[in-house]
Amino acid sequence: MKRRYPMLLMLVFGLTTSVAWGFRYCIEGNVGTPDFTGWLYIQDQTDKEPKTVDSLWVEAGEIQPRELKARKPLIALLHSRDISIQFHPLFIEEGTIRMVEAPMTQRRGAFMGTTLNDEWLRYYHRADSLGRAFDEGRISKAEAFRSLDSISEPLVRRHRDDLLGAYVASTMEELGTDRLLQYVEMLSSRMQSNHIVYETVGSPLVARKTAEGQRFIDFEVEYEGQRHRLSDYVGRGQYVLVDFWASWCGPCRMEIPNLIQAYERYHDKGLVVLGIAAWDNPVNTLKAIADLHIPYPQILKTQSVATDIYGISGIPHIILFSPDDTVLARALRGPDIQSKLSGIFESAASE
Repeated sequence: MKRRYPMLLMLVFGLTTSVAWGFRYCIEGNVGTPDFTGWLYIQDQTDKEPKTVDSLWVEAGEIQPRELKARKPLIALLHSRDISIQFHPLFIEEGTIRMVEAPMTQRRGAFMGTTLNDEWLRYYHRADSLGRAFDEGRISKAEAFRSLDSISEPLVRRHRDDLLGAYVASTMEELGTDRLLQYVEMLSSRMQSNHIVYETVGSPLVARKTAEGQRFIDFEVEYEGQRHRLSDYVGRGQYVLVDFWASWCGPCRMEIPNLIQAYERYHDKGLVVLGIAAWDNPVNTLKAIADLHIPYPQILKTQSVATDIYGISGIPHIILFSPDDTVLARALRGPDIQSKLSGIFESAASE
């Protein structure tokens, strides 16, 4: 069944007493357009649905600074209502962020004053100079790409677990698919699943990265104060049959008896069966587990974390991992599950 989104709206954090703000920041400076007076909007671009999180008043090109609040670090687009003025990327982090002085002709390197914005600005100027050298015929395309690679890789490795590393890795498409994938692999699993990276890499590349024969990619989610990881089950010397499913998914529920049968037949022989609840409310997941009498363990409330990492756009999707922690088979369904497992466990028993 194709992915669907819940109809219930998320609670709006309207009361300041109910909001746990992460940090405070301020943006100041001149936007380089002296005839502009009006609002600029800060649009969060780190989630699947870009949304405006705050705004700034600009008077004759000068930002009127005020203290702003954010719950988490963001990559943002700062823009006017008609998009005639726009700056990106803006790394929202604690501190005072300043617009680079002088009229802006290069609006991708517009901010300084905080750690990620400063490092992006330095990197951007170096990368931009390589682009200009190539445009002017002073270096070849191959030389430009080699030089870009030489400044990008150290930055991504230093920032493998923050938004700067994720953003720079996502810009490496020009270096080719293989090199782009290598950049993504430099990132932490948390950053690999970030929308900035996933949107660029795309599900086909993710599917290739998690294809049969590839090593499993770990992920971590938190539920009721406890952290749960795929590596709690995979990579521990056993075959692991993993079912990505949801309580509302009819085909998922139809597949459950096949998984229970596999569990009952091969669990004592070393098979681990694991459910990963995706795009689902944990209350509904737990009810379905009880109603369907599912005996094997579950990782709840993964939402899109696990499915994004494994390039899954429809469920159920069943993956078999081998004892050496690689993907042995993907998209198993019905009789294929029993056929695959019998070929492993029955053959082993007859030897």
